[in-house]
Amino acid sequence: MKSLSLFLFVVLAFVSTAFAAMNGPTGLAVDASGNLYVSNFGANTVQVYNPSRTLIRTISNGVNQPFGVAAGPWGYVYVANFGGGTVTSYDAKGNLVNTITGLVNPLNLTVDGLSDVWVIDQSLTRLSVFDLGNASIYSQSLAGSTTSAFLGVSEYGGLLSLLSSNSTDNVVSALTADLLHSGTSVGISGTVPGSPSSIVLDSKGSLWVTNANGQVYHSTNLSTAFTKLLTLSYAPSGIAVDRTHNRVYFSHNIGNSVDVYTTTGKFVATIN
Repeated sequence: MKSLSLFLFVVLAFVSTAFAAMNGPTGLAVDASGNLYVSNFGANTVQVYNPSRTLIRTISNGVNQPFGVAAGPWGYVYVANFGGGTVTSYDAKGNLVNTITGLVNPLNLTVDGLSDVWVIDQSLTRLSVFDLGNASIYSQSLAGSTTSAFLGVSEYGGLLSLLSSNSTDNVVSALTADLLHSGTSVGISGTVPGSPSSIVLDSKGSLWVTNANGQVYHSTNLSTAFTKLLTLSYAPSGIAVDRTHNRVYFSHNIGNSVDVYTTTGKFVATIN
């Protein structure tokens, strides 16, 4: 819990108040068209960039200190509003279509193929799953734990990967059905060095994890060990992978920017 609290303090304390295109970018997501979604914690907005890195839309309705953002089926995007205690969803034009309430400080989230929303509530140390009717259909809590906290979650093709602050076993992957039916996170586990900060499972089943030292680790599938791909000069608070365009995105919340790399670790550009 200590590393998570320190990380959130840094995000809150150093968010810029300057009138920039980005303001404390945290969560990142890429949709099926290759559009990049950036949640701006300090500006209460989610910005949308096309694959050419041009800003095409800004979403603000219902957005309150957004942290995690996820692209779901049918062009919908979902936002974890850390300051509002809600998860809001938007259509492809940026119109607000749904709000999930009853959360405290939703941190990160993912959406599966059935449009079930998996959201981590930082204050409750809980992973909850909501269906299309906003009903809670599953909940797993680490409340009372002094050694571990949920940090990130990502899903693709029926596989779910969870990131935690557990120093000896901080990445756990499982079938979503295992969690929904048995209530336990039974699957393949692994460990990334340092204090992990963000995770994403891409369309090829590869896992990407970053840590507080700016190191980016990659595993080509759930049964192989993590290898270090590159080291950034900052601790990214969000990561997104676009396999179609061979791109990996990292959010730099203090620098008010998003760095773009190839999936082999070559720098491409900075969006700011």
